[in-house]
Amino acid sequence: MRWLCILAIVLPLAQQPAEAPKDKGAPEANRTHGATHTESATDNQQPPAKSTPSTAQPSIPMKSKTDTVGGDWHAGANNEKTSDEDLRIQRKLALSTVALVVVGILQFFALVGQVIIYCRQAKIMAHQAGEMTRQRVTMRGQLEAMQGQLGQMESAGKQTDRLITHASNQTIALKNAANAASLNAVSAKQAVEIVISKERCRIRMEPPQGLNFPYQSDQVTHEPTFDANHPQAVNYYLYCYGLTEGDITEAIDGACVSDSEEPPTIPGSPISGFPWRIIQTDPEQAWWFGSARMFPRLESMDDITAVIEGRKFIHFWGHLRYRDVFFDVFRQKRITAFRYVWKFTGNPTDVPVGTPLGGRFGAWRKCGPPEDNRQT
Repeated sequence: MRWLCILAIVLPLAQQPAEAPKDKGAPEANRTHGATHTESATDNQQPPAKSTPSTAQPSIPMKSKTDTVGGDWHAGANNEKTSDEDLRIQRKLALSTVALVVVGILQFFALVGQVIIYCRQAKIMAHQAGEMTRQRVTMRGQLEAMQGQLGQMESAGKQTDRLITHASNQTIALKNAANAASLNAVSAKQAVEIVISKERCRIRMEPPQGLNFPYQSDQVTHEPTFDANHPQAVNYYLYCYGLTEGDITEAIDGACVSDSEEPPTIPGSPISGFPWRIIQTDPEQAWWFGSARMFPRLESMDDITAVIEGRKFIHFWGHLRYRDVFFDVFRQKRITAFRYVWKFTGNPTDVPVGTPLGGRFGAWRKCGPPEDNRQT
C-alpha cells in the first residue's frame, strides 16, 4: 500500500514532457551558414537565365569558385555536428519516452491495484452494510421483545399491585382478627383471674390498734403498759379467707426497737404455732392471732421515754408465702408481706395511748420499699 501511494505521487511528476535541449549559438550559426552555402550551390546549379536587356536586370555579383568550395566544406562539417546533436537529442527523447511508458505502465498497475482495493473495500462495505442490516433487524427484534417484556412487566406490576392491595387487606383483616383474639384472650384471662380471685385462698394481716407491751400469754390487750420487767411483743391478727384451701410454705415475723426510722436489717424468726395448711371449712382457721416478740426490747424507762418523744422507733414486720389450689396450673406463688413503724403523734384521730409521760396519740405507719408491703 505504501508503494502504491508513492507511485501515485511520482506518476504525475513523471508524466510532464521533457524539454528538448536548446542548441548553442555555434551550431545554429553553422546551420545558417550551411543553409546559405547550400542555397548558393543550388543557385549555381540552376540553368543560365535568358539574356535580357541590360537595362531591365541589374547585375548580380558572382562568387568565386574558391569561395564555393570553402563553403561546401564548412557546410559538411556543420551537417555532421548537427546530426550528432540530433542523435543525442533523439536518444534523450527515446529514453524519456521509455521512462514515460514505464511510468504509465506502473501507473496502470497502480490504478489496477487501487481498483482491486476499492473493489475489496466495496465488498467489505457491502458485507458491513449487510451485517448492519442484520443487526438492525436483530435490534428491531430485540426492541420488540423488550417492548413485549415491558408490557408483561407492566401487567405483572399491575397484578403485583393488586396482590399487594389484597395482601394489605388480608394483613389488616389479620390484625383485626389478632386484636380481636387478643381482646378475647384478655377477656378470658380476666374472667379466669376473676374466678381465681374469688375461689382461691387469701391471707391478710391486720396490725394492732396500739402498742401491746409488755405482753402476757394470759392477757390479750391493746392497751400498752410500759413495764420493762415483763416480756415485750407486738400483737397482730392474720385473716384467712376464700373458698379453697391453701398451703403455707414460710411464715416469718419480727419486732424491735431501733434508733432509726429506717427499716432494720434483722431477719426475724419463724411464726410458732401457725397452721401450715389452711382449711376454709374449719371455722377456727378463719383468723389467727399472732405475737412478734421484740428484740432488741425496751430495757429501761429511758428507752420508753425515747420512744414517746420520737427519738427511738418500734418496728414490726413479717411475711407469709403460700400456695393456692391453682398453683398446679399457673405455677404462681402467693405472698403476704408487711412492714410498719410506730409513731406517737398529736393527731386526736389516731389511737390514744396512756404513757408514763401522759396520754398520747399514735399509729402504725407503713415503711420500707413496696415489696415489703404487698399481697399477691
